Amino acid sequence: MTRPTVRSFDFVDTLVARRCEHPFAIFEAVERASGHAGFADMRIRAERAIYDGGEYAIGDVYRQLTAQFAISE
Repeated sequence: MTRPTVRSFDFVDTLVARRCEHPFAIFEAVERASGHAGFADMRIRAERAIYDGGEYAIGDVYRQLTAQFAISE
């Protein structure tokens, strides 16, 4: 038995709803809205710290963010 090919597209987020040209620009928008100076840089650094070529979830990134920068959730 062969498995069907599945093609998945994130149409709404990627093509309709996203208002940022670069994916990291959303972190800058969160920084401005929250008033948490340095958030964008910390968020990017936290994700880079956990990326090892495998899979990870958003919760993994925020656990790293809170641990690496000693901030509360």
